[in-house]
Amino acid sequence: MDVSVVIPCFKEPRWENTIRSIESQQGIQIEAIVVDGSASPAFFSKWDFKIPVTFIHEQDAGVYDAMNKGVKIAQGKWILILGANDQLASDSCLSELPLDSDVDLILGEIENIDKDHRLTPTAHRSVWSKLIYWKHTLHQQSVLYNSRCFQEKQFQIEYQVLGDYAFHLQLRKQHVSAQHTTILISKCDGNGLSKQFNWSLYAEELKLKKQHLPLPFYWIQILWVAIKFLFKKMF
Repeated sequence: MDVSVVIPCFKEPRWENTIRSIESQQGIQIEAIVVDGSASPAFFSKWDFKIPVTFIHEQDAGVYDAMNKGVKIAQGKWILILGANDQLASDSCLSELPLDSDVDLILGEIENIDKDHRLTPTAHRSVWSKLIYWKHTLHQQSVLYNSRCFQEKQFQIEYQVLGDYAFHLQLRKQHVSAQHTTILISKCDGNGLSKQFNWSLYAEELKLKKQHLPLPFYWIQILWVAIKFLFKKMF
């Protein structure tokens, strides 16, 4: 199996569109794993797809717990995580990626479905650099993780919105390798929790940075995060 796509959701009916975009992929072996913390087996039994699709239907401790459950049973060398309203950008976007590479991360680009969202740029490119200590420069829907990234660690379920940022900081501290591409991987819902820019989001950022960054650097981060919050509220 080349790629496993994990789709965490909760009472979200739009995951069918996500899977339809996954099963249209050409030239690769791919599977989808839907992790729904609310649905029953009977709800899933009526669907028929052209690719292997696994449904997990049980209570979870939030979106990152759901991601961990999906990753745990994934069979692919590469793991991609999409939201229930996200779609792959084209029928060949994954096959165009260097899937035979031995790096830990393959990075591409995403585009927001909601182009009218005031605070979010239309297109994003994931960047693997020291800039990640200042802002989250990886957009999860444009990151393919080598499955070995999850052998000794997983997403921290104590975080409600930025568990992927905490995970990426862990990877950065371990100096994992990444390969950048300019390939548009997915088209994403621009109205997720991380795009609401409430203070709770920035409080969580401070919490994870206190956990994963050296203490002297953390004190600088307090000022930096406060400035970011005020900027979003003003503009």
